[in-house]
Amino acid sequence: MWVINDLMIALNTEFTSRLLSHFHAVQIDSRAVNKGDIFIGIKGPNHDGSIFSKQAIENGATLCIVNFIPDECNEFQDKFIVVDDTYQDGLIQLARYNRDIKHQNSTFIGVTGSVGKTTTKEMLKIAFDRLIGHTYANKGNQNNEYGLPLSLANIDDENIKCCIFELGMRGKGEISYLSKILKPHISIITSIAPAHLEFFTGLDKIAAAKAEIVDGIQENGYLIVNFDSPHIDTILHIANKKKNIKIFGYSQSINNINADYKITLIGYEIVKNDLNIWCTVVHVQYDSIKGHNGEIRYKLGCIGNEFIVNSMAVFSSLLAYSFEYGLNFDNLITAMNALESFNGLQTRGCTVHYPKFNIKMLDDSYNANPISVAAALNRLSQNLQYSECQRKIAILGDMLELGEDELQIHRDLINDIKNNQIDKVFCVGKRMYELFKILPEEQQGLWFKTSDEMSQNITNHIKPLDFIMVKGSLSIQMSKICNAIEKHCK
Repeated sequence: MWVINDLMIALNTEFTSRLLSHFHAVQIDSRAVNKGDIFIGIKGPNHDGSIFSKQAIENGATLCIVNFIPDECNEFQDKFIVVDDTYQDGLIQLARYNRDIKHQNSTFIGVTGSVGKTTTKEMLKIAFDRLIGHTYANKGNQNNEYGLPLSLANIDDENIKCCIFELGMRGKGEISYLSKILKPHISIITSIAPAHLEFFTGLDKIAAAKAEIVDGIQENGYLIVNFDSPHIDTILHIANKKKNIKIFGYSQSINNINADYKITLIGYEIVKNDLNIWCTVVHVQYDSIKGHNGEIRYKLGCIGNEFIVNSMAVFSSLLAYSFEYGLNFDNLITAMNALESFNGLQTRGCTVHYPKFNIKMLDDSYNANPISVAAALNRLSQNLQYSECQRKIAILGDMLELGEDELQIHRDLINDIKNNQIDKVFCVGKRMYELFKILPEEQQGLWFKTSDEMSQNITNHIKPLDFIMVKGSLSIQMSKICNAIEKHCK
């Protein structure tokens, strides 16, 4: 919630006394406005958001920050502030005020990487909520030059202690820009994968772009990195140029990389918890250059190697936080065990059970790149071992933004299909057809150009005791297939 005095300071302006004293959320989409909200009309490449001011007011906006007042809004002039640039002079100013003044004593965490950003962010939210309470995380994937400052402007808890933000990118310089706005105390780079190769000349360039997160990191802050990344040298080379930050690394195997702290996976086992639900018990050790070391076991409410890796990033963050605030180590164990409630996120790896047909579906439909598809196929194989299901069904959509080698990259998935012994593969899109046509005949399900076509046909080809995994790039709209399966199975 914003009060009028904060707004006047943030925007460096005076307001009419007829305005309300309190405002709710900040919105940049007039359709999302609710009563009491602030609407900012962002000028984009195709439209000036100011033209949607009347719709925003009709939806309940009590203040509009715009480049100009539309003629049809002349009767509402007392609800408007006109600025030169609604992005810089409006949205960014509100974001900076919330970050640098109103919540300057909170701890800020930034998460980036090619895979696992949102999952790690949501795991962090669960763990820090248990550890200290009053934790905020940006919603969904609001992680770009609009979403991140909008999320900062909408921190609504006056007593917030920890704020967690996801940072996304499409090109060089974007992570640096976002990091300098966020100014994180703890920064996490989850992984590097061949996503956005259309905009980069190689994976090292992607790694360098992700490492830009150090550009805004606080003095004496912490960088948490995945030591198993084949591009870790590129990341550390950039990070080591930033003086007065500490490096925490996590790894699934022993390595010789020097760091202030290292978290290493000892092992894990799949067990049933007190609710008779399969979960993962993770066993890790931690070592510091100062001799502080030990071991910890904790539970995750899901199965999958990538979830284990993401949880190690969470534990690293808790350790870093505890160094600053001297927390009891037993509290860290309690916080990590809160992840037993985590079973993946909707469209990002959650498992749904449909008892009517005894079918299970691993919904990972939100997005895809070669690394995440391989991980999802492996997770499908792992999960089947701990269920009564009999067939492993993969429904795969095109992976986008992979550059000139995209067709070969799709064909290369044949190895992951083979290694995980997938029974049937259904494919969507002209790129994924490259995989479909080289599958053995007994593994070929159906191929369609669009997810709409697959949605209309898939339910005729699934049967009881199937374990189904759905994955593809966002614009392929693989969620339509999940919806069709859900409607059929309920």
